[in-house]
Amino acid sequence: MTQTNKYYRFDGMKAVSLWGDEGWITSNGGPAVELSDLVNHVPWLYRAVELVADRASTVPFAIVNKSGNDIDSSADYANAVGYMPQPRRLFDQLARAITVYGYAYALKVRNTARVLNVRYLIPTSVEMVQDANGSVTGFTRNLGTRRIDYTPDDIIAFWPASEQVEIGPPPSSPVIAAAQAAGVLKGADDFASGYMTRGGVRVTILAVPIETPDQEKKRLQSWWRNVVMGVKNAFGAHVMNADSVKPTVIGDGLDGLVNAQLTQSKREDIATALGVPQTLLFSNAANYATAVQDTLNLYNMTIMPLCEFMAECLNEQLFSRQGLRLEFRPETIDAFHEDEAQRAGAYKTYIDTGMQPSVAAQICGIELPQDMEYSELDEEEPEETPTPAPPDEVIETMEQPETVGETPAQLEAKRWERKAARLLEQGNIAAAVDFVCHALPEAEQERIRNGVIKCTTPDEVRALFAYDPIASMINALDRAAKAVLDDRQNPD
Repeated sequence: MTQTNKYYRFDGMKAVSLWGDEGWITSNGGPAVELSDLVNHVPWLYRAVELVADRASTVPFAIVNKSGNDIDSSADYANAVGYMPQPRRLFDQLARAITVYGYAYALKVRNTARVLNVRYLIPTSVEMVQDANGSVTGFTRNLGTRRIDYTPDDIIAFWPASEQVEIGPPPSSPVIAAAQAAGVLKGADDFASGYMTRGGVRVTILAVPIETPDQEKKRLQSWWRNVVMGVKNAFGAHVMNADSVKPTVIGDGLDGLVNAQLTQSKREDIATALGVPQTLLFSNAANYATAVQDTLNLYNMTIMPLCEFMAECLNEQLFSRQGLRLEFRPETIDAFHEDEAQRAGAYKTYIDTGMQPSVAAQICGIELPQDMEYSELDEEEPEETPTPAPPDEVIETMEQPETVGETPAQLEAKRWERKAARLLEQGNIAAAVDFVCHALPEAEQERIRNGVIKCTTPDEVRALFAYDPIASMINALDRAAKAVLDDRQNPD
């Protein structure tokens, strides 16, 4: 009589039949893996997120008032605003949320008079509320059975731009982009862990006669689990009736996971999605020079755009309402110091070959102060101290002026005029009095300082700085006369 066997799949944990009411169902998909679960269990992804958040939280910063003066800075932070006691922790949490989920939220904790604190909120606990026109009317936070409603002004929303969303959080993030690659690595780790938990036994099918009673099947299942599952049983000797039970091994063991190329590819996918150079994740992947350049690339391409985005959101929704501004200042970071040293060397090399300073500065990417233009680099040539001439020679020189270009005093007056015009536009014309002069006569400086604070329009500024030949002649005579008197009083 031919026996018909009923097949069961054993993975060391449970047994199900391959068909029937307990049929073995395979699926190409499954429940979505939480992003935080991937970050917590995939080392390469965790390290990449950690690196981005840590670097973003350590970028030097300052809080600046309308006059451009620092009221607080990371160098000696004193919480001058009163509502941000731990800014680095806040920046770290915001950077992590934006990297993992693609968006972030912070709550303005306040009383009826002012903001008391700025507190990070878990992004997945906050929902945006919109009206029929798509305008944001508020936010809702779900805390288990509790529901808290907030006005739009209560929440600081960090929503990066997305082509898929007009307003609100984007549907993508760096970790979402890396999720599939991270899932492959996590699956491989889970398989290896399960394989060792089963005592190094591959997935096995046990074939038993179809008339085997259910009680015997359960006993067989229990026996198989006890003698096989677990590393402690991996090397034991066990006896079974091969005529009535036929084990069939299916699937691969750990040797099926040995695919270094696949693992390397997925690690590279994670690094690419999060904008982290691979050399910073793989410690043996680069020499010193490459590591320095990749550190600079990390800041330029990933960290600083993220910090500038966070500053933009905080300035728009928090600081600007108090006349303040948050600025990140990466130029003091060691990586940028080395880059600036190389840039300065390249600039000098270009100048030594005869290139104009303005052109060399732009080629090297040198940033100038706000009140200075590149063309001014060509104008500021080293000045030689003129030898005082006798009064008659001075008069003769002024009667026949040379037309070889603008004098240092005229160039300095033009720079002062440009700065005054910009300060007038910013509503801070009084600051133009502090302009430092080197070439203008003292009398001319005094005339401009007294007049600039009275200027209310750009035309008045231009009129104040307009060249006055009579005043210039008087100032020149005054200087010459003083020089002659000094020579007579202090003869060689």
